Amino acid sequence: MSESNGHFPRPVFDANGTYTVRTADSYLVDDSRVRELADIVYARRDLAKAYDFLARCLDEDGSGRSDEFEEALWVATVVFYAKPFGRNHARGAFDANAFLNERLSDDGRRLHEYLRRLRHRWAAHDDGLGEDKTVAIYLPPSPPQSFLELGLHAQARRVISPGTEIARQVEPHVAWVRDILAAHETQRRDAIARELIATRFHNLQLMGIASSAPLAVDLDSVLRLPR
Repeated sequence: MSESNGHFPRPVFDANGTYTVRTADSYLVDDSRVRELADIVYARRDLAKAYDFLARCLDEDGSGRSDEFEEALWVATVVFYAKPFGRNHARGAFDANAFLNERLSDDGRRLHEYLRRLRHRWAAHDDGLGEDKTVAIYLPPSPPQSFLELGLHAQARRVISPGTEIARQVEPHVAWVRDILAAHETQRRDAIARELIATRFHNLQLMGIASSAPLAVDLDSVLRLPR
């Protein structure tokens, strides 16, 4: 007799070869192949977001945008682009770096590295890229008698946008990375599904019914996270 549909964890087929699913539903699973597919989906989603923001940088009506909006578009572009290719403890089943490096042309590698460096050295960390780090002091032509005669200042000038020309140069590359990840997602989904059917879900464990958990980014939830 097969196990109850509410009993977890359990295999899809029990020891007698009986299909254990009695209710059509989405089930939580413990399986490296499905985790790999999920990580590919996350990477493709990030590149799709990066492309959407980049496309806004090429809008013909963009001349009326504020500097703050233009900067926000570029920061979002490079952050979402670089996200799948940095260290990510939550995505260990799919190596996006290895996948892409095997497929990049020399020019593609150049554009890929450019966008990653923009993220690290311009948008995410203060490494001085596109910034004037000059520290200066103004002195009058005769010995100052008051602190009010001194000028202590930093230039604080900063590039807020790489510009439309750069956007045109990188747009085909970002679209290509997005599309190749989407194609890989489709290919792996089909291959994994075929393998699961062929092996009768060998080593796949059903862990429970999948439900939509709340997505918490409130103060307390974030501050409880480890550094």
